[in-house]
Amino acid sequence: MARRLVFLLVFLPVVVWASELFVKINHMATDDFPSVSLNVSVSQNNTPLTNLSRSNFTMWEEITEYNGKNQRHEIKDFELDNTTSGVYALKYKAQKSDNDTKERMLVLEVTYDKFTDSISQVYPMAIHKKSITSVDENIKNKAKSLVKEGDRLLTKEFFSKARVKYDEALKVEQNFSEAISAKKKLEQKITQKQDKLIAEYKKKCSAIKTVAEHSNCRKDLDRIIEMNPSRQDLQDIRIQLWEKTGVSKDRETIIHEGEKLFEEGKYHEAKDKFKAILVGDANNEEAKKFIDSDRCL
Repeated sequence: MARRLVFLLVFLPVVVWASELFVKINHMATDDFPSVSLNVSVSQNNTPLTNLSRSNFTMWEEITEYNGKNQRHEIKDFELDNTTSGVYALKYKAQKSDNDTKERMLVLEVTYDKFTDSISQVYPMAIHKKSITSVDENIKNKAKSLVKEGDRLLTKEFFSKARVKYDEALKVEQNFSEAISAKKKLEQKITQKQDKLIAEYKKKCSAIKTVAEHSNCRKDLDRIIEMNPSRQDLQDIRIQLWEKTGVSKDRETIIHEGEKLFEEGKYHEAKDKFKAILVGDANNEEAKKFIDSDRCL
């Protein structure tokens, strides 16, 4: 019996691997927002692609606002430059959002020879000019509002309260020019007011002889000094006032008189005695002790 050889042919499927397209964003510059620059590498099977054109690139931005609204902006107008082998420089102008932006993400899609790859890049929020500008404007508006409050108080000659508002404005925005100018104007107004009141005071109190007259003049002088306690000429006038009634022949005498007034419950008058001591001796501990006591506050 003749034997026949039978050959069995087995056909195995041939696997053809797709050509791999790879896109990488090397660098993204947003310092000059809304102008944005990109440095992108494109390769296929690890081989740089050098002949791409604008038609191979598609870009859009996805924007998320703080109010929860999402927007998508197509980027059709952009510049493309093939800098080196497989590396492309892209530049475009982003569309600003009407509201504060929570997140802004760029999506870049490259298509070549029927293959597509895409990559996304979130903007660095630290240099997102829209958000920063919005914050800066809010700070400046708050500082301006405080200056306006200070100006209103200044017109009513509430000097201390006006100074507080100007200082608050400078805490909100350091070196805020409007607040600095307002403080200079305030000091000029205070000086003018003090000079006017001092002229009236001297006319009224130049010939005082009794303690009662001294007390009335002392109250007037205290109100004047409180506007700007740093004026040394006013402190000198305070000393002269005490000397006119003979109550400040020496420090020990004044302290003794102050202690006596304190014991009698005349705390306001006692405090004036101790203040007079501190004018000439700012570190006098005994006078400080009485002034800082609860009854003299």
